[in-house]
Amino acid sequence: MVIIITKIICEIERVSLETEYFDGTIHKIDGVRATCSKCGHQTESYGTGTKSVNRCLVLMNRECECSENNFYVSDSQDATW
Repeated sequence: MVIIITKIICEIERVSLETEYFDGTIHKIDGVRATCSKCGHQTESYGTGTKSVNRCLVLMNRECECSENNFYVSDSQDATW
C-alpha cells in the first residue's frame, strides 16, 4: 500500500484576532492566519511566533476541506509575522 502525501503551500499573514474575557470585554490580540493555496480554507492562532504558525499548519491538516492527507508548509521562512 502506497500513501501519497502532497505538499501544499499556505499563505501566512499577520492578523488582529478578537477574544472575549470572562467579564465580557472583547480584546484584540495579534495572531496569524494560514490560507490553503488549493482550496482557500483558513486557520487562525493567537501569537505571531513560529509555534503559532506551526499550530495553524497542523490545524490545516485536520480541518482543510480538501479531504486529503496533505503536508502543509508556510509560504515564507520568515519568523517575524
